[in-house]
Amino acid sequence: MSLFNYKINLNKIDYFKKKKNIVLLIRRSPGELDWILPLIYNLKKKYNIFTIFRFKYTLDLIKKDKYLHNIWQNTSFAYTVEPKFHSFFFKFLKHLFKKTIFNTYFNEIFFNSYYNFSYLRKLILKNKNLEFKVSGVFAEFSSHSPWIKKIQNLNKHVKIIHFPHTTNIFGNKRNKVKNKNKSKNLYLLISNNIDYDFWKIKFPKFNIIESGYLKYDRIWLNKFLPKKNNIKNKIAVISYSGFHKKINFKNYKDQVISLMNTLINFKNFKVIFKIHPMTSTKELEEILHNYPKDKWEISTENQLFLIYKSDLFISSYSSASIIDALALNKTPFELWNILDKKFISNFKPMKLSVYLKNPEYMEKMIKKILFGKDQKKYELYFKKKVQNNFFIKNSVNITTKKILNILD
Repeated sequence: MSLFNYKINLNKIDYFKKKKNIVLLIRRSPGELDWILPLIYNLKKKYNIFTIFRFKYTLDLIKKDKYLHNIWQNTSFAYTVEPKFHSFFFKFLKHLFKKTIFNTYFNEIFFNSYYNFSYLRKLILKNKNLEFKVSGVFAEFSSHSPWIKKIQNLNKHVKIIHFPHTTNIFGNKRNKVKNKNKSKNLYLLISNNIDYDFWKIKFPKFNIIESGYLKYDRIWLNKFLPKKNNIKNKIAVISYSGFHKKINFKNYKDQVISLMNTLINFKNFKVIFKIHPMTSTKELEEILHNYPKDKWEISTENQLFLIYKSDLFISSYSSASIIDALALNKTPFELWNILDKKFISNFKPMKLSVYLKNPEYMEKMIKKILFGKDQKKYELYFKKKVQNNFFIKNSVNITTKKILNILD
């Protein structure tokens, strides 16, 4: 029995008792599901996939991305969301008794009841006398979810497979933290070999597997990318952030105005903003309402789809969306930094973007590349650069075979 009101929600795919089982933990961001989904989709042929969301708002954000949500619904047979409201009173009592002799007692009750996987198994199987043994747990690399420990207690041989929550490049970052977990059966998937040293320092006890950027596998993309329609207006896609406390608002406003003033002067161009799902669009919308409504849009469509259809792609400073553009043979234009924190972009040192250092240079370079004779030259340059260093051909199938060998 559990003190908390967990509910099992079914998706579009059935549970098969003859299959083995995998638990997918989604901690915070839709990017976690986006990164791992091609692999999980392949594994569903041999495994039942059960998803646990830490927050309901993450699931709500995934639902807005119809592409991502639909594939996940046909991959994971069921899911649950950790119940926050129902646990509030118990957490209050736990805090109340924190400095008393009852602290250990309350901690034990909370942990055992809130993270009661045995209870979840009964709900999944509807109290039938069946076994739901978990062969593998997939979790984002910074996740220290108690679910992992609870599942390990039930099966000491379970494989724990961590993965990134973003397609960003980590290889040129300094690393200060080491993971001290000495458990066996730990694995880490990484996107490229440039990141290997970074992750080896951070996770010295893990078996590291270079999987490549799974969602950019051409076989995977060809399954789901939509057909391009003949559209009269050209599309400029801007992968951007809503305003937040780490940004200087004046710099934010000035950058948006510079973008709009430049782009709306190009004939037959519509500007589509794709905003980071964890940020608000309120301040951005207030700025954009000063421009004709038919000239701009804030979209919730899948970012890869938008970039695929775009004629021009612009990203915010050091954004992982630059890799999205490179994967689709688009020339990525990277905006200047407007964050309060000054740092070097992940992409600038490796020359993986056209860096726009100011508004004047932005207009100059867009005109030169988009409307001049250099567009094909830049596309060929970036294509060669990333194919030699980042993308692994047939990465989804290759990684699937490796993981099956680990799980079986």
